Amino acid sequence: MVTSIWRKREFRAGSAFVMLFFGSMVGMFFAITLFLQIGCGYSPLHAGLTTLPWSLGTMASMGVAQGKFGTAWPRRIIQAGIIAMVVGIGGTALTIHAFGTGTSSWELIPALFAAGFGMGLVFAPFFGTVLAAVEDHEVGSASGVVEAVQQLGSAFGVAGLGTLFFGRIAAHGAVGAAIPVFAITAGVLVVAWAIAFWMPKTARADAMG
Repeated sequence: MVTSIWRKREFRAGSAFVMLFFGSMVGMFFAITLFLQIGCGYSPLHAGLTTLPWSLGTMASMGVAQGKFGTAWPRRIIQAGIIAMVVGIGGTALTIHAFGTGTSSWELIPALFAAGFGMGLVFAPFFGTVLAAVEDHEVGSASGVVEAVQQLGSAFGVAGLGTLFFGRIAAHGAVGAAIPVFAITAGVLVVAWAIAFWMPKTARADAMG
């Protein structure tokens, strides 16, 4: 049964999307907390509170994505979310580039909120959209595969982007280590946005959110 779901192009595309999305997001979030603590000298609590606008943005948009818009056009909502995330991540990189290790929490609020808003648009419909590619009797196996791919992508993201950050910080400083991480994350998300065109156009109502 597990092998049968891999014969479906839409499910393969959805799985690739999940790996790229979680790999880039988890890896980038790891790097930004390192930048705030190592580069800006924030305490762990201060760094956590600084990223709070991201979470607030996610909460604000999930209601929209779970409503009639997400049900009617889940793939479009996902792709719109990716665009918002790329804009937010780009804004975060520009802010850090402009203010360096003197970047304040307040200066990061707009970009982090925008990125979080985009992530909420992706989160709400994407599980249901990926699982729409399989038959009812395959949902259990497909759900397990998606969860495994999510964990695998997260592990690769932390390992890859974390290694990049630490590999550059000694020679280029915290800013020079963080900016490439944001650039790669944005690039990976653009690839995920393109892959989403091969995902199902509809979502399973029982898997939304």
